[in-house]
Amino acid sequence: MGIAFQLIDDTLDFTGEAEELGKPVGNDLQEGRATLPLIFALQNTKPAERLRLRQIFSSEHIHAKEISEIRNLVVRCGGIEYTNNQACAHSIRAKEALRIFPHGPVKEILEDIADYVICRRT
Repeated sequence: MGIAFQLIDDTLDFTGEAEELGKPVGNDLQEGRATLPLIFALQNTKPAERLRLRQIFSSEHIHAKEISEIRNLVVRCGGIEYTNNQACAHSIRAKEALRIFPHGPVKEILEDIADYVICRRT
């Protein structure tokens, strides 16, 4: 479930708004963190776009216009969709791990948390 939570957090860095996140959009990019949506985009884009992504990501300071450029490319390349799918797979595995426990309110809460991790916005 923790991996699913982090993967969704990584997508929100590209798709969220600063007001809902409580931190600037593109914060991971600014701090030099290559998260799964960006890695997927780097592996699944045209060579010229890949070069542009690398240029921006490796610069000392990334400007708001460049963050927007990266966001658009990551979305267009399917990085968000891929990362969301990976998060869902981890959430499903977390819920499958709960099968060994008897049905009850605690188990239901844990299953609900696994679902919430996927659909959260903040």
